[in-house]
Amino acid sequence: MAGGNRNRNKLGFSKNGFACGEASAGVREQMSSFLTTEVPRGAYTAMRTSRNRSAVFLLDFHKKRLVDSHRLLLAQDESSVSFSDPLTTTEEHFLELAVKSISASIYSLNEILEEEDEDREAMVTVVVTLSKPYAVHALASLLPDFREGGVGVEVRTGPRSRPKAKDSQWAITRKKWENIRLPGVEETILADEDGHLLEGATSNLFVFIDDVLCTAPEVILPGHLREVIINRICPMLDIPVRMEAPALESHSRWQGGFITNARRLLDFVSCVKLPEKEGIPEVKLQTTQRCRQIRDAVAALVEHSSDPIS
Repeated sequence: MAGGNRNRNKLGFSKNGFACGEASAGVREQMSSFLTTEVPRGAYTAMRTSRNRSAVFLLDFHKKRLVDSHRLLLAQDESSVSFSDPLTTTEEHFLELAVKSISASIYSLNEILEEEDEDREAMVTVVVTLSKPYAVHALASLLPDFREGGVGVEVRTGPRSRPKAKDSQWAITRKKWENIRLPGVEETILADEDGHLLEGATSNLFVFIDDVLCTAPEVILPGHLREVIINRICPMLDIPVRMEAPALESHSRWQGGFITNARRLLDFVSCVKLPEKEGIPEVKLQTTQRCRQIRDAVAALVEHSSDPIS
């Protein structure tokens, strides 16, 4: 859409709690370079704003994700900084700096917005570096326009090697799938060797099978909406949930599905392409009433589960 294209290169950047103005030309040209080349490797998370960019949806979840991912990555790299390092002082200081960086990146973005952008929300990506000097970087970008229709996804074999940690290195790893995507595909769904669909490269996956909402168990990176949908929205809507990854062999019983992430919130899946599966080129999915109910409940929850950012 015109609005989404017009706003794609409007980005606000911050470092260690201070606004740095617009991001570099390279990041404005290709946002993924923020994680792959612009900042050092680190733990990261991506969140969305609400209330005209004055609040963040599920902020506590993202703070915990940063801390947990940072610790997991530290355990694998003894040269990395830790919360006991003099540069990082305490976990409380670290989280305070992260929140200040979120706020500063939104401020940087607000400074370059035009009047017609004032009611648009933003996505904020925060990276806490592993290498010295310790730093917290944040990038704020306007979210794309709302999309009513479904999206195409494709299945590729190859689960994450470290699913519990949100590592900026993943932005480089997933490029191999992004570079070979079939036409009409917007997300890659990762499957194990037995054909169980685990998660998207940048999303969580949910599929209705025999009127039950199925999603992979805790062998994936759980996104900020996953727990909300499983533990709050589905009980409220009386929708049964099964913690079981959808299997390709059961595709004839799939009734509808969706993916969730910070950028798009919830997208219906209209087509699942299977480039590695002989004899089954693709599976078509309907947008069921249950899928729409979940999406509407998620949208309503954003306003009620956001924390102000000063």
